[in-house]
Amino acid sequence: MANVAEQAIKRSVSHNEIVTVDYDADVAEELQAACADSVANTAYRVTEYWGTTDGGDEWRVHLRARPEGREGGFPGHDEDA
Repeated sequence: MANVAEQAIKRSVSHNEIVTVDYDADVAEELQAACADSVANTAYRVTEYWGTTDGGDEWRVHLRARPEGREGGFPGHDEDA
């Protein structure tokens, strides 16, 4: 089975949509490795990742912050707690 980051990227391409998944440190690391760029959007409590596949297809995936008080944190979102 493909990993969550890979599945999210494939879905973004196949459905021409922004895919949103819950924050997970491993997924964040995989998306960071695959993306062209990323930004923490504190207003919406997501980190946005985007890039282009080897085939030239554009993709966008958002990682949604964990609710307040849940273990694990979310990079870029501590300042708006």
